[in-house]
Amino acid sequence: MNMKTILDSIITFVMVSVLISLSGDYSAAQVVQDDKIAERLLRDVEGLQYPGSESDSTWAFVSYEGFAELPDAATFEHVSGCPVTEGGRTVRLDFDDTLDRLGTVQPWMDQGQIESARGFRKLQSLFHRTFAEDLAVYRCETGGAEVYIYFIGVDEDRLAGLLTISIET
Repeated sequence: MNMKTILDSIITFVMVSVLISLSGDYSAAQVVQDDKIAERLLRDVEGLQYPGSESDSTWAFVSYEGFAELPDAATFEHVSGCPVTEGGRTVRLDFDDTLDRLGTVQPWMDQGQIESARGFRKLQSLFHRTFAEDLAVYRCETGGAEVYIYFIGVDEDRLAGLLTISIET
């Protein structure tokens, strides 16, 4: 175990202890755990570019309470608040098929594209370690140039993961 991991563990323990003692409730400590999952996922996608997007990719952590399993596309569209207009739709994609495609290095790729492909392979591995096998990608085609892409896993009784917006014209 390296020094940073030890320090992070100590800080987490202290924060959880303080939250529990102040609130008298373990649920307050869950926020710290959520922040650790968010921090780990967001650190992994730092600088990662979604292929085919006409703008730089920004990533956000998302979480939706009350789900013990992955919902269908229509339910996810409603829960996520995806801004679908006429001509738009949300589809649920197989997580591993999508990440296998995004993580494949092609001979024609430049160095930045190769780094992104390797980043998506790392992301796939991290999601499996964090959320096990209950994973999906939701592609919310808004009806305009913005396509909301969610990489989602089930964590106890909630959905959690990452969102990026791809600009596709």
